[in-house]
Amino acid sequence: MSSLEISLIALLCLVAGFLLGMWLQYLLPEHHLSKESQDTVKLGAGMVATMSALILGLLVSSAKTITISRIHSYMKLFGLSERYPSKPTFICEIRRYINLVEQFRSVESPKLWVSIA
Repeated sequence: MSSLEISLIALLCLVAGFLLGMWLQYLLPEHHLSKESQDTVKLGAGMVATMSALILGLLVSSAKTITISRIHSYMKLFGLSERYPSKPTFICEIRRYINLVEQFRSVESPKLWVSIA
């Protein structure tokens, strides 16, 4: 499935949930539509939003940590740790080395696997 198809499915689910909620509003008894019930639903929605924000924050933090550890491993591989102790100054040069390593892997890996097998 492409990302466009997944987004359309998610949009359709949201619209269907909205329409189902609008339809169920007329079927619910009056005591389910009181102010206390509305406050409880708002509290639950707030908790879901807070947990979603926490999970997304942890996800971004994890991705950043993995990226930094990958850059550090490339720095150690090429001996750049001593030349660039400050983190922001090495980004352009390490990007060039990462591209070189990825080109090498794409060219040399099939040869290595064929020779081993």
